[in-house]
Amino acid sequence: DGQHLESGGKGYLTQADVRRVIIDQGDQDFWRGSLVGQENARRKLLEAIIQSPAGTVIIVSAPIGAGKTSLMHMVWDDLITSGDMREEEVRRINAFNLREGDEEKEFDSLRWGWWGNSLNKTQGISPKAVFVEEFDEKQTNLEQLQDKMRVLKKFLGREIPVMVLIGDNTLRNRQLIDELGSPHEPIIVDPDPITPDFMMQFVRSSLEHGLKRELSEEQVKNLFEPEFLERLIGKVQLPSASMREILYLLQYVAAEFDSQSGEPASFSKESYLKYAEKEGDKHYP
Repeated sequence: DGQHLESGGKGYLTQADVRRVIIDQGDQDFWRGSLVGQENARRKLLEAIIQSPAGTVIIVSAPIGAGKTSLMHMVWDDLITSGDMREEEVRRINAFNLREGDEEKEFDSLRWGWWGNSLNKTQGISPKAVFVEEFDEKQTNLEQLQDKMRVLKKFLGREIPVMVLIGDNTLRNRQLIDELGSPHEPIIVDPDPITPDFMMQFVRSSLEHGLKRELSEEQVKNLFEPEFLERLIGKVQLPSASMREILYLLQYVAAEFDSQSGEPASFSKESYLKYAEKEGDKHYP
């Protein structure tokens, strides 16, 4: 009946349980945890959007996979559920869809993306905030990025009261931001750093959702060896690492768990080093 495989009220999580959520049930349950945390960044971004004067540019800049898109979705939901903005008053557009010459077009004719709403619902409605995603040099060069900024400049402060630019560290280039001609100093919102506490909260949220029950602090704590967390958190603070890379690492280790085992699951120092060796990671001996 499989009952003996479940963690239940034990002080640990079984290999079968952890593997089931992280591997067998697919990404949906496990990646759900990426929507936890980011309290400081979430609050700062929300306040900046609501309180800033027209013509303000807000920058969310971090490496690929650092959680910028998740942060954007959390703040979008906050804006709508709080009643500060209606769904159709918050627009989004991918920077890749901005082209030289778009500044000659009508605002509504730009290549808009949408959230849960139909794009047609936004036609003729003036937005209060616009998110511009994927603003990074991986998809284009600096000169083309400057062209995109000049397109946005036409609409900033009029059709776009507050603009949120989301991308990699290319957005730290002041010359690029100055192309927008904003009368206000840009507001920088950095995603919250990943800490051991954040990781525990992330994993706990993911597993509780997947297992459909609450977990004890003891169960979550016993899932990680301290040496594993030390290496994991140290790695993600490096410029080349990201939250996405951490998720891949956790999935790699969980794939080694026995789907029929009631033994304790453990993310150990040895499992980290095995992954590092496979990936050719030389950051840790």
